[in-house]
Formats: sequence, C-alpha cells, structure tokens
Amino acid sequence: MSRRLSSQTAFLLRVVPILCGMFALWWFALLPPLLAWERITTDLVLGAFPKAPVQTGASVLPDGSWVLQAPARVAGITRNIRVALPPRLPIQLTVGFPLFWAILLAAPWTPRGWRAAAIGSAALLVLPPLGLLAYAAHVVQIYVFPDTPVLLARAIGALDYVASTVAPFACPVLFAVGLHPELAGAVLGGNVQNDG
Repeated sequence: MSRRLSSQTAFLLRVVPILCGMFALWWFALLPPLLAWERITTDLVLGAFPKAPVQTGASVLPDGSWVLQAPARVAGITRNIRVALPPRLPIQLTVGFPLFWAILLAAPWTPRGWRAAAIGSAALLVLPPLGLLAYAAHVVQIYVFPDTPVLLARAIGALDYVASTVAPFACPVLFAVGLHPELAGAVLGGNVQNDG
C-alpha cells in the first residue's frame, strides 16, 4: 500500500533541499553583485532628491560597513546626514532572492514560470534600496527631528520595520504564490498525490 502525500508535504520535501542549495549559491556567488546593485541604486535614488548635495549617496567603507549620506532639510538648508547602517541590513535585504527562486524551482513548472521568475526578480530588485531608505529616514527622524508628531514618527518607524525586516522575508513568498497560479493551487489547495 503506497503512502499518500499531501501536495503541501510534497512541496516542502522538494523546497527544503533546493532552498539549502540556493542559500549556498546566494552567499558564495550572488551576494557581491546584489550588494553592488543595492549600493548603486540607493546612491542613484539619494542623488535624485531635490537640492541634494554632491556628496549624497551610499558608500562602503574599507572595513565593509555601509554609510548613507542622506539629504535632509534642516533650518532651511539641505545638508547631508551621515547614517551608518548595521552590518546585517544590506545583506538581509537581499535574502529574498534565494527564497523566491527556491519556491519557484520547487513549484510545478509551466511555460508561464519564466514570466513569474522575471517579474518577481525585478520586483525583488526594488526592495533593497527601499529598505535602506526607510531605515535612513527612521534614523534621521529619531536623531535630527526628535520633535516629529507622534503619529508621523510611528508611521516612519512602521515603514522602516516593514521595509527592512518584514518585506525581505514575506515578499518572496507572496510574489511566488501571486505570480505562479499553479503553485498557489498546489500549495494552498488540497490536492493529494501518490508517492510511488
């Protein structure tokens, strides 16, 4: 008598080893180009702020720590505020890639899978600069504008939390399920398959 696996169990048995492999690939091969992308795009976004000083942008110090020169308007003058980032943050913001790809590779593959992979990867490329900017806005609000109205301060804090802590882990799963209908049906549905 053959055991019957639920579609959810079968998916988990496929995704766990793929996820381990994707994390290794991400850590050893993909992390440097993703961090470079994150620094360059954050630098471009910060430089696009109106009246931003020339020194505005993101930089990586020789010891590997990141510093944002974020423009802020203080006493009618736009100046840069130096925001040192915690070492984990730039790396944490790229963790969605191996998670997203592991989920897609474990899903039932269809011709539309390439489209889901392209759209999801492009959306994940937008998240790291947003997370860094949300963190910088929160730090600037705390130290430069401590008298910010409570509701606005809480909103900035919530934005920082969601963009830099929740989104890197939740968005890859939501993107994969949202962009791949067969995955949503297999994982969220109640289909049962035989295990030979």
